[in-house]
Amino acid sequence: MLKRIFYTMTFVALALGVSAQDVHYSQFFNSPLNLNPGLTGVFNGNQRYHLNFKNQWNNPVGYNSFDLGADFKFDKCSTKRSHLNLGALVNFDRAGDLKLQAAGLNLFASYTIGLSDYLSLTPGLNAGFVSRSYDWTDADWIKLTGGVQTPESINTSTSYFDLNGGVNLRYQKTYRKTLDFGAGLFHLNSPDVQFASIANDIVELEQKLNLYAMFNWPLADKLDLVLNGLYSSQKVYQEVVLNAQGKIYLGDSYSKALYLGIGARLADINGDPANNGETGTLGLESIHPIIGLQLGNLKAELNFDVTTSPFSHAAKGGPELSLMYNVYCIPPEVCKPCPIY
Repeated sequence: MLKRIFYTMTFVALALGVSAQDVHYSQFFNSPLNLNPGLTGVFNGNQRYHLNFKNQWNNPVGYNSFDLGADFKFDKCSTKRSHLNLGALVNFDRAGDLKLQAAGLNLFASYTIGLSDYLSLTPGLNAGFVSRSYDWTDADWIKLTGGVQTPESINTSTSYFDLNGGVNLRYQKTYRKTLDFGAGLFHLNSPDVQFASIANDIVELEQKLNLYAMFNWPLADKLDLVLNGLYSSQKVYQEVVLNAQGKIYLGDSYSKALYLGIGARLADINGDPANNGETGTLGLESIHPIIGLQLGNLKAELNFDVTTSPFSHAAKGGPELSLMYNVYCIPPEVCKPCPIY
């Protein structure tokens, strides 16, 4: 019991003191709006809906993330080289016995600029409203004397406005031949997060940079190679997430496919956030086997993060699930005059 209390209070203290509580999906490529506002409207089809759930770990304390997003192209059946895109995203994140959570509502806008038949550039912006809170109900306190702040003097909720931006460059020759490069910059306005009522307890969200590449290419008639890579940096924290999959088509229609692959996360497993702004050494933090299935417009993928860092004695990792549904426009039939008349 004492060990659980120690882990809980340590986790909450770190979460309240670090620069941000952003999501860390292993399937970052299946949460495109969280990856980069410049990915709004960058997909095959006209409408895209996605849902993600991640159980970061259950021991020593629970840590879960969830999102639900949608984005739309203002492009009639992919007939326009340049077009407007809009999207919306809800994020929810909860950690620990004190239920430290962040709930955010985000709106997105981007504009795709056709540079050539195969190349397009999409800059995008995202404005969000985030509410963060925690609950003292399950806290165990040791009575202290002499100027120690009590729970009653600390606010348990706060909110802030968040501004993010990014750009994506896409090369697409066919449905199965795509390559995306992009950069997303988050917390452009460096919003303040303040739970306590004293100025010294204000925490400024540091800007975060995402650099990524996503690749899909056919190796054979029924096999595609899918590669995804992400580098993320936020003040002293940095991580690299890599993923490789084989997409095996089932049947002759190419509407069904099986995904099999594996990924890895490299992070500052020995870094010290208080080490004068210096980063630690990147090491293998976790690996995650992944399996997925595509049935028509619906794709589902599941992976399990296996923690390999020194923290593995406490946190064993957990599952992550993504669902994505694309809607495709059916072009109107072209009417031709009958030669008889």
